[in-house]
Amino acid sequence: MSKKESHFLRIIHILPFLFITLNTAFPADYRDVVINEIAWMGTEANTADEWIELYNSTGSAIDITGWTLMAADSTPLINLSGTIPAYGYFLLERTDDQTISDISADQIYKNAMNNDGEKILLKDNTGKIIDEVDCSAGWFAGSNSTKSSMERVHPSTDGSSPGSWGTNDGITKNGKDSSGNDINGTPKSENSVYDGSLAVTLLSFTGSYSDEGITLHWRTASEVDLLGFLIYRSISKNGTYNKITPSMIPASGYGTDYDFIDRNFAVNEKNWYRIEFKYTNDKREYSDPICVEVRTEAEPCEIELFPNYPNPFNPSTKIRFSISGLEQSKRVVLKIYGITGREIKTIFDRISPPAGNYTIEWNGTDKSGMEVSSGVYFYRLIVDGRVVLTKKMIKIK
Repeated sequence: MSKKESHFLRIIHILPFLFITLNTAFPADYRDVVINEIAWMGTEANTADEWIELYNSTGSAIDITGWTLMAADSTPLINLSGTIPAYGYFLLERTDDQTISDISADQIYKNAMNNDGEKILLKDNTGKIIDEVDCSAGWFAGSNSTKSSMERVHPSTDGSSPGSWGTNDGITKNGKDSSGNDINGTPKSENSVYDGSLAVTLLSFTGSYSDEGITLHWRTASEVDLLGFLIYRSISKNGTYNKITPSMIPASGYGTDYDFIDRNFAVNEKNWYRIEFKYTNDKREYSDPICVEVRTEAEPCEIELFPNYPNPFNPSTKIRFSISGLEQSKRVVLKIYGITGREIKTIFDRISPPAGNYTIEWNGTDKSGMEVSSGVYFYRLIVDGRVVLTKKMIKIK
């Protein structure tokens, strides 16, 4: 055999291994695969015809063989098998492949979901949680009366946040049930409530003083195309803001909590802070500023904001706060905000209210008197124009 022939045969033997390597699916990280749609109520043809859809949010195929999709009570418990293509869907139909008669299931499973809610976990073959949806207190969306599915707004959002989900809009649909009726859902296609413009959803941004310094805390619900954060400080709300972070704080890629401690703050002056969001496409956005004031003398005003009750709630909840030692002509406001930061309603607004405990009831309506939808809301106590305290509450159906 010549040297040239030997070299040629060596190439032939190598090529199959190259093709195997190129087609191998990559391991997944947190929320690379998400629980994207849940038809916990079944279909018009049969309430037992439940189905679940997974979505691969990455640009690479992901092998889910050996993974599990399970409820916290282990019913259902599904041992997964197969590969989800890049930006592709994986459809699980209960009992048989006629649940959605004109779309082939990727896997069949048994056992029903509880109509009162479930906590569902998606774990890889090592037991690591890839995604979770905690609806143990009740499903965030979907309709039993219209058999409309619960759809995720965006794969980067927190699956256990009510604001991450919506009910199929009844217009954008895909598939037929076992009797030929339209499915009120979007199996193996883009969700009707999908929001592709969703970037950073900032749930909260607060500041507090301790011996360590001023701790800034913020929480995100989503981080689409986000690289990270920079923190800026000013001594006036509309003044010049200077960067105080030595380098960018990296984004996690999904909703989470962050802290940054400022040890060089101004004493006996107002410290204003805002966050800059840096994106992969060089786009920049900024949060609304917050104020933290540190005084060497005793604080002139003590304020407490307590958890609302009940929480979760429907249709109304009570919010309690207390104030003491408030200076004259100080304005105290209690406002309700949506998950995107949009102001919903002012439920308390007084100048120089007397010291004491206050209980304010919110009836779950906006400023026009219309009932708000289920989801996450925030109530903020604002004194003299600055946010003092913020807490979260959940409205359910």
